Amino acid sequence: MNPTTPPPPRPPTSPPGASKQPPRALLAPPGPEALALAVARRAATDAAIEAAVAIYNAGGDPVGEREDEIMVENMGRSEEDIRELIETDEILMGLRMRGLVRR
Repeated sequence: MNPTTPPPPRPPTSPPGASKQPPRALLAPPGPEALALAVARRAATDAAIEAAVAIYNAGGDPVGEREDEIMVENMGRSEEDIRELIETDEILMGLRMRGLVRR
């Protein structure tokens, strides 16, 4: 380091008694109702994916229909929001994993 160059500034530090982050609360395991709901939701999603595959194999366009349905249900939202909903939709993700795309 050049003797005429001042040293870099030190990063700010917390006051001595300040806690950096509050301790995290432990989450309780889901109750039987929550678990049953999750299982039912997963079964419904799997059934919807299987039905969509059958429709696709019969020449239909379930991917396009689902995307259109999401767009209609979310009119008034930004294109970015709708695109995110389409990208994160569990049924569409399952169809994409099977190689199905919009016709």
